[in-house]
Amino acid sequence: LKLAIKGRLIALLLVGFYLVVTRGPERAVDIIAALLMLAALGIAHFVIIGSNWDRPWIKYAFVSIDLLILSAAIAVVAPEPRIPLPQIFMFRFDVFLYYFMILGVSAFSFSPGLVLWVGVLGASGWLTAFAWVRSGMEGPLEWRDAVATGSRERYLEVILSPDFVASGSRVQEALIFLVVAVLLAVVMHRARQTVRRQLEAERDRATLSRIFGRFVPEAVANALISQQGALDPVERSGTVLFIDIVEFTSLMESRGPRLTVNVLNDY
Repeated sequence: LKLAIKGRLIALLLVGFYLVVTRGPERAVDIIAALLMLAALGIAHFVIIGSNWDRPWIKYAFVSIDLLILSAAIAVVAPEPRIPLPQIFMFRFDVFLYYFMILGVSAFSFSPGLVLWVGVLGASGWLTAFAWVRSGMEGPLEWRDAVATGSRERYLEVILSPDFVASGSRVQEALIFLVVAVLLAVVMHRARQTVRRQLEAERDRATLSRIFGRFVPEAVANALISQQGALDPVERSGTVLFIDIVEFTSLMESRGPRLTVNVLNDY
């Protein structure tokens, strides 16, 4: 999760630098103020992770704040400060891509639940902002108005009209965003299962090696595990030593099998 926050901060710096350079001085102050606020939220989240205040819902709360800020900005911030444009023009710009940036950053958390949450909340925020702006318009035009007469002139008139809202396109964008989030969540879930199985296999291997290592050399135990119990024949010269332990029977009777085995291992 901390990696996701670092990725978010880097993305903010890159996007902020681009916006400040390309949008001109009129919006530089607003952009820098927004970046500082978002960066402060990220730093606060970074500090909370692993602390006594950390809770499972914290990550959902912070990403919800990001999406809420973005959706509110789309609904109320003027599209162009120097020109009085209709608010619906915000949906003709490339602002929807910022939802995908939040989705991509959330993927660094490796949490399918968080990615799904971003998908659902992001799609809802986009459609809610659109519905809010559209509700304030007197005569919104849709795609059906452009193709109703089959006239090229009418089509261009509707498409280029300030009242053109294209509700179907907004719904399509939200659905695509949600589908991408679901696909990412499925991939993450499968990846987490794969990693979990690998960790379990490594743990089982270490356990078997430790158990076999009590009776055979570690190299032999590892070879047995890696080769699934099969060992290649090896010819070597060896010496067999037979030892008769004096009073071994009384040792067994007095100390029991466990202590006797420990004595033999030490011997």
